[in-house]
Amino acid sequence: MNRVFLEKSVSVYGKDFWGRQARISFHPAGAGQGWLWRINDAELIKLSHRNIERGTRQIQFCHSKKRLYAFEHLGILKWMGLLDVIIDSDPWYPYFGGRSLELLENVWPCCRLGNEVEWCTVLKKVRWDYPNPRAGRAAYIEIAPAQEKRIKLNITIAYPKIGERSISFTLADFNTLKGVSCAYTQGWPPYLFYLSEAASVILGWPHHSRITWPQRYEEKEVLDKFIAHRALDILGSLSLLCQDGLLAADVISVCCGHEGDLNVISKAAELICPLN
Repeated sequence: MNRVFLEKSVSVYGKDFWGRQARISFHPAGAGQGWLWRINDAELIKLSHRNIERGTRQIQFCHSKKRLYAFEHLGILKWMGLLDVIIDSDPWYPYFGGRSLELLENVWPCCRLGNEVEWCTVLKKVRWDYPNPRAGRAAYIEIAPAQEKRIKLNITIAYPKIGERSISFTLADFNTLKGVSCAYTQGWPPYLFYLSEAASVILGWPHHSRITWPQRYEEKEVLDKFIAHRALDILGSLSLLCQDGLLAADVISVCCGHEGDLNVISKAAELICPLN
């Protein structure tokens, strides 16, 4: 995989999670600068695991009173080789039903290919377990070292009254990344469907028809869509590791969510090393 460099600034517009008009802009950054968040005209903050926290159903950056929400849907862009960029955004950037495809399709044409990406891995296996079962399963996430320049995800999800699903795939190229970025957010728990539908009709909330609601699909299709979005969340979160490269690892996620992602990232960050 090659590194890519943004050749010019690009802005993406749309409705944020709440239905308000929003913007996010991506600006070129020099090699080695990493991902920077523009707080104001005079201040840039480096995005890392040290200044991220778990919010309500999403992960967010915070600095002073500033917030950048739902980073997991944004960080996935790093996996196309975009290692250096300056982000200037409304706190809630355009949501697009919780997927990343629109961001990817707007940024990619403005990039040029560079040299091969540097890869890193972890010195040893790291794991974080939930203290209590989730959906009747022992829930955890694990990151193990890899010797090849790739990341492999093994994901298991389980939802009451819907079922269980497992997949294993390797992020190999841009087309694989694009496929993952298509996944809309999970409509869970199911009762939120009726609140979402009412908000759509009464308030014009724009995302109801895009979200993957169990009421609208057969069980197998729901699980396929849910697990694809889980892959998006994992890749977005793990982009915070390896500041000047990409993470080579074998990742196992069993009934895990944002809490597990952040905890395992915190442990893994102390064990990052170059891939030989």
